[in-house]
Amino acid sequence: MLAGVLLGGPLWAHAQAPSTPQPFVEQQRQQERERALREQNERTVDQRPQAAPPAPAQRIPESESPCFRIDRVLLAGEQSEAFQWVVADLSGPDGNDSPIGRCLGTAGVNVVLARAQQAAIARGYVTTSAALK
Repeated sequence: MLAGVLLGGPLWAHAQAPSTPQPFVEQQRQQERERALREQNERTVDQRPQAAPPAPAQRIPESESPCFRIDRVLLAGEQSEAFQWVVADLSGPDGNDSPIGRCLGTAGVNVVLARAQQAAIARGYVTTSAALK
């Protein structure tokens, strides 16, 4: 009986001692938390909307009312000389839809502005904007 008490004593004391996590187990838990966080962040990145496909090329409308005759296109701004290549791109993808010498209304002007913007973006100037003045 004494042997039972002696054996029971240490077991009872061991059961009452607060369990401290072992460093290896704690390290595994930390790695698991980091992995879960990484996976969550990757899923978040994957949920970003994809870039919209480029809009189909539009032609300048043949007749609009009211309209304004366009005799020339000028670029203005501090670095306008460096962007003169944009003017050549205003004639459309085939080069046969120039705004020069035509009477443009709202839709036609918007087509020309979109072409200028697309030309700048195509050359990497993604923060440049085209505007009518």
